[in-house]
This record gives sequence, structure tokens and C-alpha cells, in this order.
Amino acid sequence: DFCIIIMNLVQNALEAMVDAEDKNLVVETSTQEDKVIIKVQDTGCGIPEQDREHIYITFFTSKKDTVHEAKLDEHVGLGLSLVSLLLEDYNGTIKCESVPGKTTFTIEIPYLVQSSVYKTAR
Repeated sequence: DFCIIIMNLVQNALEAMVDAEDKNLVVETSTQEDKVIIKVQDTGCGIPEQDREHIYITFFTSKKDTVHEAKLDEHVGLGLSLVSLLLEDYNGTIKCESVPGKTTFTIEIPYLVQSSVYKTAR
């Protein structure tokens, strides 16, 4: 489950940077008190403010019918809703900060020594 969370965030970041001149993807992990913190940051197009409150809703997408390299990319809006749902299993949270050229998703998961999350996120 945890790998799916990270893969979805990285895939979204890569898609957001398709047309960006400057392409940088940063995945950062840290611990703070009783939490594991994971940040995924990209230099892509950003998420419009009016869309941010909807991005975790199943089937919501701001990337409908995008064209890249002369082919139609179809996005059904499952990635972030799946991330949000899977984080519930870990009692985790996700937040998004975005402006054009910089989007950061921050995940916080309670620090559990017996959990596979601890092994993966450390």
C-alpha cells in the first residue's frame, strides 16, 4: 500500500512537469517527534487554487483530455483519491501547497516501530 502512495505522487509530479522547461522532482523523508514526513515536490504546472479542494475526490481530474507528444492522455482521477484512502489505513494526512512552478505534497504518518511504514519511510 505504501509504495502505491509514493508511486502515485511521483507519477502525478512527472505528469505535471511534461511541458515544464525546468524539471526537478524531489522526494524528501524525515522524522519529527512521533511522525514520519514525506514530501514530494515538483517544478510543474501547479494545481489551480479552485481545484485544490477537489483533488482527493474520486474521478476528479484537472488533466482531462490532455495531449502530449501528439497522443491523447486520458486521466480518470483516481490517483490522489487512492492516496488519500490508503493514508487512512495508516492514520496519515496529506496536504498540498501549489503555485505554478512548484507543487509540494506533504504526507505525515504516525511513527510506528512495528509498522512496515517505518521500514519503508526511514
